[in-house]
Amino acid sequence: MSIAAPRSLPGWARIAAVSLVVAALIGAWMSWPVPRYLTRGIAYTSTRHDPVFIQAEPGDHLQLLHYFWLVSSFLEGRTPWFHNVYEFNTGDDAVTRHVDPYYAPFSLVFAMGNWIGGPALGWNLAGFASVWLAFLGAWRLARLHVRHEGLALLAALPALMLPYRWVNLAGGSPTGFTLMFVPWTFWAVEKAVRQAKPVGGLAVGLFILLASFSDAHTFFFLVLAAPVWAVWTWLDSAAARDRLWDGRRLVRSVVAMLPALVGLVLSVAMVLAIRANLQDARAGTGRELREIALFSPRPFGLWAWNATPHHGLIYLGGTVAVMAIIAVILAALAIRAGDRRLRWAGLAGLMLVVGIAGVALLSLGTNIPLGGDRFWGRWIRLIPPYRMIRQPAKVFVLMMALLPVLAARVFEVLGREGRGRWRFAVAALWTVGLAAEYPRRISPSLCGLEREQPAYAAAAADAAARGETARMLALPLWPGDSHWTSINVYYASLHRIRLVNGYLPFPRQGYFEDIFLPLSELNQGVISDKRLDQLLDMGVRHLAIHENAFPEKVSPFPVAHTIEALMAHPRIAFLAQSRAVWTFRVLDAPGGKPEPLDLTAGFRFPTRRFGFGRADGAREGFVSDPRAVDGGYLELRGEGEAATVHAYPPGYHPGLRYRIRLRGAGRLEIADDGVEQSMDLPAEWTWIDLTLPAYEGIRSWQPVFTLHATDGGLDPWAHLDTAILMAGPWDIPAPGEVKEIPAPAFFRAGYTDRSEGPPAVVFDPVYDRADVIFYGPTLPLPPGRYRVRFDHATDAPRGTLLGRLGLRGGGDPEAPPAVAIRAGLPETIELEHRHDGPFTLAFRYAGAARMRLTGVRIERLP
Repeated sequence: MSIAAPRSLPGWARIAAVSLVVAALIGAWMSWPVPRYLTRGIAYTSTRHDPVFIQAEPGDHLQLLHYFWLVSSFLEGRTPWFHNVYEFNTGDDAVTRHVDPYYAPFSLVFAMGNWIGGPALGWNLAGFASVWLAFLGAWRLARLHVRHEGLALLAALPALMLPYRWVNLAGGSPTGFTLMFVPWTFWAVEKAVRQAKPVGGLAVGLFILLASFSDAHTFFFLVLAAPVWAVWTWLDSAAARDRLWDGRRLVRSVVAMLPALVGLVLSVAMVLAIRANLQDARAGTGRELREIALFSPRPFGLWAWNATPHHGLIYLGGTVAVMAIIAVILAALAIRAGDRRLRWAGLAGLMLVVGIAGVALLSLGTNIPLGGDRFWGRWIRLIPPYRMIRQPAKVFVLMMALLPVLAARVFEVLGREGRGRWRFAVAALWTVGLAAEYPRRISPSLCGLEREQPAYAAAAADAAARGETARMLALPLWPGDSHWTSINVYYASLHRIRLVNGYLPFPRQGYFEDIFLPLSELNQGVISDKRLDQLLDMGVRHLAIHENAFPEKVSPFPVAHTIEALMAHPRIAFLAQSRAVWTFRVLDAPGGKPEPLDLTAGFRFPTRRFGFGRADGAREGFVSDPRAVDGGYLELRGEGEAATVHAYPPGYHPGLRYRIRLRGAGRLEIADDGVEQSMDLPAEWTWIDLTLPAYEGIRSWQPVFTLHATDGGLDPWAHLDTAILMAGPWDIPAPGEVKEIPAPAFFRAGYTDRSEGPPAVVFDPVYDRADVIFYGPTLPLPPGRYRVRFDHATDAPRGTLLGRLGLRGGGDPEAPPAVAIRAGLPETIELEHRHDGPFTLAFRYAGAARMRLTGVRIERLP
């Protein structure tokens, strides 16, 4: 609804000052404890984790920080303009040149803060600038729809408090910064259409162009929404004029919008130029429907207080629902009224509510009720660029403008209809409701930003001493699209090291094929002269490995095995270790003296486990059994029936084999290239070993299991439960026997401490989450009682809870509860393993104190 004769407004300076104070107060409330760590850390999630402040947490926040920092480095003259030489650098700095806006203007605000107080201050200032300006824009937009300045401010509160805005900002998404342009773009559209001011159209183009600098999603939705909002504004303004068609006024409004085409053309040209660099990207053709389905929130996320972060991303809550209902009632009353202008106003209000509902539905993606998959398939065919969007909830950026307009119109209509007291009551309800609902959805956790990394500094100093440019490959190596790499890029940028690794949503296909596929062997500790020479050909002289950022996906065995391989190789020289980071120099030829390091005592805990009942096409023969390792098994019946293990690409390790749980009647043939074995099936569940022959490099193993009848002629049958890819010793202990396993051999976070005695693992609440960060061996043991000694030391006061130790998984639905491990108290516990599946001890670290863990002693009790 247009406001024909608004009261005189306060000056822009006063409005800006008021909005700044309100944004600072509410922003501090929503983002706490960010203000407490303003110069030391940045938010990495909107969800509370313990500890709330942790150093060097990888994620999107660090990757976006890197691009902000690049702009600072450009301005300082320490990095060539438009060159990102610190990632995806395979030896030629020239090919890292990429002309791009680098997230301006936010990167420029960061640069200012970085010069004043460091990267954390720069990041937080850029985030606050976005919060403040978004609120100011929403206030000005709302003021076009309600005469009262204070009510316009209250209507704009969703731009400050909407959970979607804080989830994106706290997660390091460019959307969290760029959505500030949404209310300003809508405001500019209304200026051009209602008041026929060309400056409004020019502002529309400018805001869309600036949005394209930072976030393709916000840019895309503004391009779609701006024309729709222009049409809605024209229809709404007809209510004030009491006429829909006014040719002269329409021409003036269209002419006023024409300058927007300048910004639109420039932004589209820039986006297409950037897109041209992604033509050979692995995801350049768009997202598959199943990938979109993974990122589609459920409808209950719109209102459920206890929704998980994935679904609660789109939380609107009851307050918005109540306001929408009031708007619909007012619109219906206006449409029924005899006054034609009221009817136009009511129709426009109803269209606004429908638009908000439409945005909410689109945010659900494939979870839209009544055939979301089919609808989404048609939708992306109707609007092809939509197929590039992995997260349907991105459309929620439009709520930054739609919700303030909704509230403002309700306040204004209530005032015009002589319901002044009601509108202030509704405004109070709106304010209190948002304050009660939205802050409790946001509880940021922070990532500390270290100013140096000594192990990376050692590599940089080593290169400088040799007169070389520091170039490094960091392990584990990923295909280029994993946020784990962000911590490598952050440390490399601190010390100006060119990194082979990188992190982009759409890495180039050439990187995957030429870099990741061959060099990922190093993740597994498979180190050949061919791969080392490939690194040297690229000028890469240094390696790093992060032992606390080594998830199961990257190798068949835990990180300690890879560290052992690096330390023992004659062409790799150890340089430095700083906490969880180790650095090495690659030698031209064998030289120096290797430093063999025994971290594992030969134990190789497995990461690759295959449940036959989960195989593609296995549902027909699947038999549910809660005591099976994977909740069920695959049944084969009849001559020639076969099953196949999922193909795993391991490097060879001594003793490499599959350990398989099965039973049946008949004969089972197991075959793969170079592996053939035949065995009579046991009648009871039994673990058998399938040994794999020695080979060089990496290869995929995919044994085929074929069932045959024995000479007796009985109908054969087989039950196949689980196959585990393993290596190293694992003899079943007899009652009374003990297995002693060093702590570094486990799956874990923390870092290896070699300062005294045998290598140990240290957990530190400054670097390690309060979570399950130590577990293993995930290998089969017979059912029975076991005594576990958890050898650790800590300086924490006696009785401090260090964590909880217990069993998990292994096909036991009734696993005993975890037992508390406390400082200075007995560390030996007894556990009952009720199944012959994998025995997995899991330690959930409490994050209350630093602790040093030397090993685990497992005794099978008689």
